[in-house]
Amino acid sequence: MNTLQTYEKSFDTIDEFVDNISRGGEVELEYNGKLYFAGMIGENKWTACEQHNDESSKEYVSAEEVCSYPIEDKTIGEVITKAKITFRCFE
Repeated sequence: MNTLQTYEKSFDTIDEFVDNISRGGEVELEYNGKLYFAGMIGENKWTACEQHNDESSKEYVSAEEVCSYPIEDKTIGEVITKAKITFRCFE
């Protein structure tokens, strides 16, 4: 069994992340050993959550608002360029 995690291209800027999810992209990221998801779930509807933690899920009305999702003492917008990207649409 191969347990090596592969990573996608990192986001260079917050704007690149916002553009990705605003076009319907889905992003999975790893930060400090935890996995998170962000993406569009409907028309004018986005979500972000810690994976496997339903209570952490938050919904937003714009892709820009997703950047305010809390991750530890930061926001997803503050960590997105430092996080390891485990999956992303639209490279």
